[in-house]
Amino acid sequence: MNEERLSRRTIIAIMAAGLVTGVVALVATMFVVGNAKPTYTASALLAVKPSTQIAPGDTLSTWEALSGGQTGRVASEVYQQPRFAAAAAAALGLPETDLRVSAGPPPEAATLIQLTVEAPSPQAAEQAAAQIIKDATPVATDVAGGTLIQIITVQDPAGSAVASGVPATQLLIVVFIGGLLVGSGAALIIARARSRGDDEPEFFDSGEFRAVQGYGRPAGPPAPGGRPVNGGGPYGPPRRPVADPRVQQQPPR
Repeated sequence: MNEERLSRRTIIAIMAAGLVTGVVALVATMFVVGNAKPTYTASALLAVKPSTQIAPGDTLSTWEALSGGQTGRVASEVYQQPRFAAAAAAALGLPETDLRVSAGPPPEAATLIQLTVEAPSPQAAEQAAAQIIKDATPVATDVAGGTLIQIITVQDPAGSAVASGVPATQLLIVVFIGGLLVGSGAALIIARARSRGDDEPEFFDSGEFRAVQGYGRPAGPPAPGGRPVNGGGPYGPPRRPVADPRVQQQPPR
């Protein structure tokens, strides 16, 4: 009955430790998330295609060249230049560090450019993306292909802004479950370690050692007379008991 009650107490303690750890992790995460600056991401999709100025017979060869992806990568590098992000931030009255711009061809299409802009508000992200497209497109066209290509907007950034990162509710749930598991696991390890320590026998708790009875060497081969070489029986004479070194020996009277 005592063991069952102790086991039940241990389980309750483990559950309580996990619950406390989960609540502490949840409160800390809420504090961090509450003080963090929210960010929003706006995206736009651009397409690189042959220019209308090239001869009709050169259109196919131009498409083949664009399909290699080199033109799209060069144009993407132009859109990511800091000068265009700085100009967009200045136009919106924001610090340059508040804008993060990335651009590159998506894996499924080498002739497309995916442009994304992160900003502190959805309106700022969308307006900054539109400003960067307006300022950088002529430069990207000249650098990537000149009069042989044109870059058009397939998907406008207006209305595309979404909150960046993991949703707060989902993050809090994950943190609480993680804290619950970590706290319960740590409490379980401690409980098992204590249980093993309690189960180990306690030696020498009386302060006395039991005398150790030694034996002689095993008997050797029989002598010609039929007796073992060690004498006596199959074993030699027993050794003297080993006394406890901590017990003071009394001198003989």
